[in-house]
Amino acid sequence: MRIKKQSFLGLDIGTNSVRGFALVADDSGVKTYVHSESGGTLFGNIANLIDVIETKMSVKFKGAFVTGNFGNTRSIIGQNVISFGRPHRIIESDIYNAICNSPDLREARGQTLHLIPLQFLIDGNYEAKQTNNISCNSLAVRFNCITCPNEIIDEIKRCLGAACVPPLGFFDPIYLLTDRYHRPQTTTVCIDFGKTSTRVGIRKDRGLTVRFDLEIGQNDVTEKISADFGIDYADAENLKLSVLAGERPAPSDGYVSANEKFPNINRQNIWDAWADVNNRIADQVLQKIKADKYDLFITGGGLNPDNINSLILRNKGLDNVTVLNENAIVGAFGKMFQQNIRPVKRRRIKIKMKKNVPVLPSVICWNINNDYVYRMFESVGVQALHCDIMDGFYTDRVSGTLDDIKTIRAHTRLFLQAHLMVEDPLLWCGKVAELGIDAIVISSGTRHIVETLRKIKSLEKLCGLALHPDFNLKNLSREILTMLDQIVVMSVLPGESGQQFMPDALGRIRTLANTRKIHGFKYKIIADGGINDKTAPDCWAAGADFLISGSYLRSAPDFADAIIKLLPR
Repeated sequence: MRIKKQSFLGLDIGTNSVRGFALVADDSGVKTYVHSESGGTLFGNIANLIDVIETKMSVKFKGAFVTGNFGNTRSIIGQNVISFGRPHRIIESDIYNAICNSPDLREARGQTLHLIPLQFLIDGNYEAKQTNNISCNSLAVRFNCITCPNEIIDEIKRCLGAACVPPLGFFDPIYLLTDRYHRPQTTTVCIDFGKTSTRVGIRKDRGLTVRFDLEIGQNDVTEKISADFGIDYADAENLKLSVLAGERPAPSDGYVSANEKFPNINRQNIWDAWADVNNRIADQVLQKIKADKYDLFITGGGLNPDNINSLILRNKGLDNVTVLNENAIVGAFGKMFQQNIRPVKRRRIKIKMKKNVPVLPSVICWNINNDYVYRMFESVGVQALHCDIMDGFYTDRVSGTLDDIKTIRAHTRLFLQAHLMVEDPLLWCGKVAELGIDAIVISSGTRHIVETLRKIKSLEKLCGLALHPDFNLKNLSREILTMLDQIVVMSVLPGESGQQFMPDALGRIRTLANTRKIHGFKYKIIADGGINDKTAPDCWAAGADFLISGSYLRSAPDFADAIIKLLPR
């Protein structure tokens, strides 16, 4: 099996350092490299690390997967029910839409990291572990939404943007670790004894079911030493480091001063403070673990995670404990990257456009040769893509060619529609259809509109008509409206991307929606141009069924978050 050269970059961003893991796969095999940077600013550490790794691996990364300390992480358990009105075979996007339209998710604050389906209820009474090949009238989904504050994420996005390596996704480290070490039919618990907080995750076969942070960490050891002995925090930190670094308690610690500056404070005093804090952490965590047997993995712990295991956890009767070192996250990234290595050729399965797909990315705005782009689309549930083709006559520029369509179709099995912004679409539609396009949209004001729509129908493709902002709706005949599968309301002038939304488009959407309702037409209404998180709600309210977005999604630091903001509420 031939492997197209693919490169992956993972970043673990800590409080004062950045650790990077790179993987490059091609026909010759898989190469990896790990590098760390510290001592500088966040941007400096990221930029230097990426420069070193790219030089070492002789590759230019298109983006990075990011994990690290994102602040206080929250876990929200939510649920939602969707009704189909008739027997319906469940597909992946049904689950995604049920989660994204849940009132519980709308109340979530901060950056969404993970949406994890936990439980499915079929027709209100049958619980299913998975939904493959199940038909039902209604589906209830219970899920776990993991979020974190926006502040740290936004700063990381700015730094990555300045380093010309956009983020491809943000991952909770506990999520990555439990995913890597979980064994089927077991409960996996992971505890990260961090400096400012303690992060805990509990995973079962259905996913990460519990995730919480305790606002107590290894810095509390320093604060306790400072309070108990009335010394400055900096002095207390130095005492902690001098006693605990790579050490274990000794019988003589009660008689040996911690250092010369504080002869009345002995080493045992420091160990006692350390034990008091970590016993409190362990007790709080164990109270929340509702399982008799589980695999326990611990990491962090400042200078001595092994001591937390041997001196704290074993004294509480826990003997099935694995201590993870700093390479654990590297291994988790490695597993994820290996799973995403793809062969050159993929079997293409033609799929139909699903009614519940709300947003179509305008794919030409991205690098269509980049495998990451299509995996990014699929990872958030996108099922359809939109591609503009301009011949330079109908518009002032040339963009999107037959070769581009061929490239896009070779990379993805997603539903693909083409908007022919060309003077004579009748000459183009046959060639486009041969390349695997699923829907063809032609533009108002072009030649042979009725003949072209008939031709598209004869090719067994969905057909659509895009309305120029200057087009008079009165010119739409019943014959045309009957043939159409979709009407694209252009809310910008055709040609350039990044234009401002034209509010007049909302009235046109309302008119078309009312006309459809009164006369029973079957066309779907799509808004295209200037679509962002501010204009999308107005389009949905006016009666749009789908949105096309290019510049807004392409420029968003976090693609998944931008998609969520475009969804109907």
